[in-house]
Amino acid sequence: MDIITEFEASNDAAAVSSLPPANKASRERLQALERGLEALSLLNRFGAGTSTQVAKALGLKRSTAHRILGVLVKLGLLRHDAFNHQYILCERVSELSSGYHDDPWVTACAVPLMMAWTREHHWPLVLTTPLAGRLVVRASTDYESPMSVDRFHGGQVIPVEGSTAGMLYLAFAGESPPPLILRRKGPRDELEWAAPEELARIRASGYVARPTACFTGARISVPLSLERPFIGCITMRCRAENIELISEVDAWVASLRRVARLIGTELKKNPPPAD
Repeated sequence: MDIITEFEASNDAAAVSSLPPANKASRERLQALERGLEALSLLNRFGAGTSTQVAKALGLKRSTAHRILGVLVKLGLLRHDAFNHQYILCERVSELSSGYHDDPWVTACAVPLMMAWTREHHWPLVLTTPLAGRLVVRASTDYESPMSVDRFHGGQVIPVEGSTAGMLYLAFAGESPPPLILRRKGPRDELEWAAPEELARIRASGYVARPTACFTGARISVPLSLERPFIGCITMRCRAENIELISEVDAWVASLRRVARLIGTELKKNPPPAD
């Protein structure tokens, strides 16, 4: 059942159908709204798509689909990637459901830098910052990366436990880090307590690297700033074999730090509300 069929089957649709007939202009606006919602639903399901793909899926003329997608771009709900001609959901879509709000530094600075990095190196990046005691995704390049399997979107909450971003958060959070943290380790995902010494090691090295057994499962996270308190980090997801050697890890960390430093500098100019 598609989105329009579901709407027509609801009680709200019955209430709308009982209203007096609208004039032609109103009906056209309502139809455009329905098609726009269908397009958003489709792109939310599949992650991204071209105007041709959207037109075929929704049974529209390509010109009609292109016009609808153009309106959604102007509203800030979609972004058109001229490189691969795809329309991609923007973080503003999250405002419709979770109250998530984007900051100008994310779209003006972080996203272009992250996209340029992913196009050069192919692996996806995720930008995470603390918000109300949680780690929240601010941007990702999953839709630009041919290597992405699991996709992150703006407003998504990242667990502190078991994540490389969470390890950085705890290591750089304050002067007195928690004495023990919970992390996953081993083929059975057994739980293990990590001592504060590990947090000290992370602060000294300035990154967290963690290989796993699944495709794009390895993670390298670097903070936006080596100073406390923690203001955020970027995380690269790749294959485990990409970080088997120390020299490989060092090379990736150096590349990620160049991006993180630029983003961190911009964030310090436009700091978010205190966490």
